[in-house]
Amino acid sequence: MMIDRGIRLSATITKPLQATVAGKPARLAIVDEQGQIIAAGDEVAWECAAVLRGALERYWEAQGWLETINTAETLAEAAPDLAGAMAVSGR
Repeated sequence: MMIDRGIRLSATITKPLQATVAGKPARLAIVDEQGQIIAAGDEVAWECAAVLRGALERYWEAQGWLETINTAETLAEAAPDLAGAMAVSGR
C-alpha cells in the first residue's frame, strides 16, 4: 500500500510488517499524544503482523472459508497443548 511521502508498508505471513520510505528501510513505532515513542522496531512490527493475521483468520471463519478438520491423530497430537491451555484458563 502506498501512502504519503513515499512510505510503503508490506506484509507476509512469515515476516513482521515492514516499512520503507523512498525505498529505504524504516521502523514502525507507537507514538503517544505528546510525541513520545512508546515502542518501536521489530516489537511493533511483529505485533502488527499478529493483529493482521488474527483479523484475516476471523474474516475467513465468518465467511466459512477457513475450515479445520480434526482426526483422531490430529487430536492426539494436540492433546498436550489443549490440556495446557485449559489448565491456564482454569477449565
